[in-house]
Amino acid sequence: MQSALNQLAISVRRYGMCFAPPKCKVLLQDWQDSNPVLTLDGEQIDVVEKFVYLGSCISAGGGVSDEINARIVKAKAAHVNLGHLRRLRDVSLAVKGRIYNASVRAVLLYACETWPLRVEDVRRLSVFDHRCLRRIADMLVMERFGIVCSGTKMIIQLVSSS
Repeated sequence: MQSALNQLAISVRRYGMCFAPPKCKVLLQDWQDSNPVLTLDGEQIDVVEKFVYLGSCISAGGGVSDEINARIVKAKAAHVNLGHLRRLRDVSLAVKGRIYNASVRAVLLYACETWPLRVEDVRRLSVFDHRCLRRIADMLVMERFGIVCSGTKMIIQLVSSS
């Protein structure tokens, strides 16, 4: 790995560019050494377990549980921002559902096409989705949910079709 970093630094210098080692991070997958020391231009580079790139959380193990946690937090923030919409009685449930799909579900399912999903991941996404839809419809947890969802695609259909 160190030789690949050295070759990369040499290739970049040919084009008049350079790296800033304090700003560089390395994510190693399937690496045997538990504490590798990698340097770039004589300075040590941080080895990380996960990092955020273009809004997505990438982890060393390749799992998406960290990404799903981050997506749920971001979607929850988007849902909270729609709180004023929930209180409006003159806006129909269909319009509220379309706004929810465009704002909250879009944030929740961003880049889901690349996720290697497990059953528990889909369950967590479904629980969050149902909770948000119940709040939009002003339903109690014990009330029947199928009536509200009849016109919307379930989260499992959205994830599996991606």
